[in-house]
This record gives sequence, C-alpha cells and structure tokens, in this order.
Amino acid sequence: MQQPSPRLTPPNDRFAPNRFGRLRALWRRVVTWLRPQPAPQGPQPDLHRFMERARSLGQECACLFLALDQADDLRRDLAPAQLQRLREDIINRLRPILRSEDTLGPDGATAIWVALAPTAKMNLENLIAISGRLMAAADQPFDGAGRLLYPSCSIGLALASQCPAASAAQLEKAARQALQAAQAHAPAAIRLYCATLPPATPLPQPSRSVMTQALQKGQLHPWFQPQISTDTGDISGLEMLARWHHPNNGVLPPANFLPALGAAHLLPNLCEQMVQAGLSWLSQWDAEGLGIPEISINLSAQDLADPGLADRIAWHLDRADIAPHRLRLEILETIAAAPPNDASTRALGQLAALGCPIDLDDFGTANASISAIRRFHATRIKIDRSFISHIETDRSQQQLVAAMISMAEHLQIATLAEGVETAGAHAMLCQLGCQHVQGFGIAHPMPGGDLGKWLASHRAKQGSIENWGPKARQAR
Repeated sequence: MQQPSPRLTPPNDRFAPNRFGRLRALWRRVVTWLRPQPAPQGPQPDLHRFMERARSLGQECACLFLALDQADDLRRDLAPAQLQRLREDIINRLRPILRSEDTLGPDGATAIWVALAPTAKMNLENLIAISGRLMAAADQPFDGAGRLLYPSCSIGLALASQCPAASAAQLEKAARQALQAAQAHAPAAIRLYCATLPPATPLPQPSRSVMTQALQKGQLHPWFQPQISTDTGDISGLEMLARWHHPNNGVLPPANFLPALGAAHLLPNLCEQMVQAGLSWLSQWDAEGLGIPEISINLSAQDLADPGLADRIAWHLDRADIAPHRLRLEILETIAAAPPNDASTRALGQLAALGCPIDLDDFGTANASISAIRRFHATRIKIDRSFISHIETDRSQQQLVAAMISMAEHLQIATLAEGVETAGAHAMLCQLGCQHVQGFGIAHPMPGGDLGKWLASHRAKQGSIENWGPKARQAR
C-alpha cells in the first residue's frame, strides 16, 4: 500500500511572522516620519505656570535668553547638523546647573530660552550669578569645521516683577529685549531688562536717502580703539570705527547702518569722511602732545574699486600736514583671497607707493596665499579674534598663532592680535612674540575727545609695571 506523500511546506513559511513584523515596524517608522512634528515649545507655558505660583506664594520667577555670539559666522562655518549638535551640546551642559523645576529649550538655531521657577531668593544678584555660571558652561570648546571653536554667548534677563505687565508673553518679550541689548555689547555680555531699554524689535536698515542725509549732516563719526605694543606697553596706534550719532536713537553701532551704506554704494563717501575726521583728530592730538603714532581705517571693496582713492587720500594727508606712514589702511583677508582684481591691486599699489602701510585684517579666516599678501603690499597681518579667544589655555590655538607669527617673521611683516579680552591672553601673545594687541581687555572704542583721559590713565599704570615684553626683559 502506497504511503501518502508528506505535505510539502514552503520553506519560507516559518519566517512569515518575522517578515510581517518587520513590515509593520517599517510602516510605523514611515508614519512617524511623515507625521507633522510639533513646533518647539517656547517658554510661555512654563512661565505662565511659574508666574501663577509665584503670585500665590509671594515669590519671584524669571526668564532669560542665551544666544551664541557671531551667529552669522557660525552659520557660515558649520553645516546645519553641526550647528544643531552645538546647540544641543550646550543645552546638555546647562541642565545640571539649573534646578530640577527650571526648564529650557531651543529658540531658533543659535539661541536657548530658560524659565526659572519661583523662589524666595530670586533677586538681581542671584540672577546674575546664575547667568555667569550658564555662560561659563556654554563657553566650552566644540569640534566643528575641522578645528576647535569656542562659541561665546550673550544673555538677556528679565524678572517677572520688573515686567510692564504680569503675563508670560510680556516676560518673554522683556527677556528678548534684554538679549538684544546684550548682543549690542557682545561678546559675552549680560543685560537685565529695565523700562529704559530700547524696543525689542531691531531697527530697520535705513534707506539710501536717510543715509545720504546722515552723511551730509555729519552724523557719522569715527570712534577709536587703541592698539598696544607688546614690547613697550605703550600705544602703537588707533583703529577708526564708524558710529552713527542718531538724533533720536543715540549712538548706533555699524551693524545698524553699514549694510545700508553698502547697498546704496555709499561706503566710499563714509571712507572719505572718516579719513578727513581721523586726520583732523590726529593733528589735534599732535598739538596736545599725546604722541599717537598712527591711525588706521578699514577699506571696503567699493573703496578699492574707485580709481581716484589714492589721489584723494594723498590730498587729505597733504591738507592735514600728516605723513603718509601715519595713516594705516586695512583690507579684509577675503579681498586678498579673492581672484586678482586689477582695480584693487592698482589702488593698493598706489597707496603703498604713497607711503601708507597696509594691514591684512581678519587673517586666518579666508586662506589668503603668500603671493596675495605680496600683491597687496601688506606690511602687517591682524590675527583674527577666533584664534585668540582661549589662547592662554588652548594648546592648539597657541600653535596656530605661533605658526602665523613665524610666517610673518619670515615675510618680514608685523603682527597684531585682535579680540584680546584678558590679561592671560595678553601675556601669552607677548610670550609668542606677537608685536601688537587690540581688544576689549585693553580698551573699548571711544570718541576722540575721551582718548586723552584714557591715555593718561594707561600710561600712569604703565609707570608702575616693570616688565612688559621682550625688550624690557632684555634690559634687566
């Protein structure tokens, strides 16, 4: 009798449950990916809850915003994923500093909000102390764009009791307004909201007609930031920085008007006014015996495109009876790194022949070649502030700056470091052999009328310091 043949089972049947399970998991992932993600929650829900509890307990709560300084540079240098990782990294470092009830979250690509829960000890002094700890935690190295970055931040603070109205929306608005004030004094600035702060919305860029009137009425003035010799400790020059003395909004920094001047092709007009005013101040300081060696002015690509630039500068120098070597001209490294431009090369060649020294500004950010340095007749490089921010502790920054200084020595050009904020950075740059330094740690930009008082104070301090640099050490 023939045995019944066994039932044939397809070999893959035993894998069917696993296969369908994988399909279901894949489908869930697709649905999750396609589902609209909720918008990031801002601080208002938590602030509303905190303010209700603070009122019932007779306590105080607060809101603050922390924003990365030089956000435009970070967006340029970092990919979006890197920028997001930087922000998340900072958030993770801030959490341990806050209490368990405090909340925080992202605010755009380069800012973070923090809602501080109510407490009886919440006052201005404690709030500033908290901000300082948050700032120190955020100011840590980040590996991005092939090198270590040190993204400093500015902070705006607001206490609920200081707001114009008792609402979460008003508290958030007040903290944003304080942040705007801090960013106007960046880097690493902290500002508390008060009723006298300017509006939270930034001033719109003025029109061409408004800027033309400002130039015609003489509202744009040079301010001066001292540069110091690391050999002697005395002043070695002044950089001119434009300020708009607005009739209604006070003194405005360049960010509020330079883009408008550039769009209106009025930068050459500003340059001529700055040269004329700067040379006038230099003549006055000479008459007062202040001993200012030189002043410097930034030249834009629009300035260098003007074929009459060298002739006009020569005329202003002759009119003020100032030697050409006392007017230093600064060009951005991005201009030198760009493809050769006949107009720029010709203008700088004429100015160098006139006797004006030329600085290559923001050096290290645009990969200018040595031939470009020669082509633009540079006599000094200004090492960008991004290489100076932590030079007293960061070995990699020390090595990079040492390499730049060594290259400059071989090319027989001088060096100046920008963005010097601390005495430690100043001392390290002296040790590395950088010849000049400039930054908030030495002096903030100031009107020409304030320079005499600052210089007297600086030289009085110098008189009590025995050592400043290599020459002083050799003299002992």
